[in-house]
Amino acid sequence: MGKKTEINNKAYEINNKNLSDIEYCEAALSTCNGFCKRTIAHRKKRRFYNSVDELTNPNEVAIIGSYCHSVMEKDPKLTEEIFKRIRG
Repeated sequence: MGKKTEINNKAYEINNKNLSDIEYCEAALSTCNGFCKRTIAHRKKRRFYNSVDELTNPNEVAIIGSYCHSVMEKDPKLTEEIFKRIRG
């Protein structure tokens, strides 16, 4: 297993624990129905993060429903707007 894979796996476990109390889509886009599978979303693409600390920083991660996550994934400006709204 590569170093990035190890970092991602550790961060995934930590984020699942730290964000487990969030049971809704934090993005809540106007087209969101609120019933999608929860996913862990990051403010930036994963390639920009180099450590577990960066990947688990509360300002850099959120629980986003799969529909909203797929919309955000294609629009960096929207992603930043959402993170500014929910994380400051």
